[in-house]
Amino acid sequence: MTRQELQPASPVFEQASDWFLKLQNSEDAQLLEEFQHWLDSNPDHEDAYLEVLSCGRKWIS
Repeated sequence: MTRQELQPASPVFEQASDWFLKLQNSEDAQLLEEFQHWLDSNPDHEDAYLEVLSCGRKWIS
């Protein structure tokens, strides 16, 4: 099985972007648990989230 290529308009990339925004400055244990569940549920989720983090760092710098 090959992983789908992640595109900025893909649902997985959009979900990763949503998680990125939700987690900013959040210390909500329930939210972090939900995020971890989402992250663990599909290998593409981690790839997409890492891509969003990379983009986020570029915006901040």
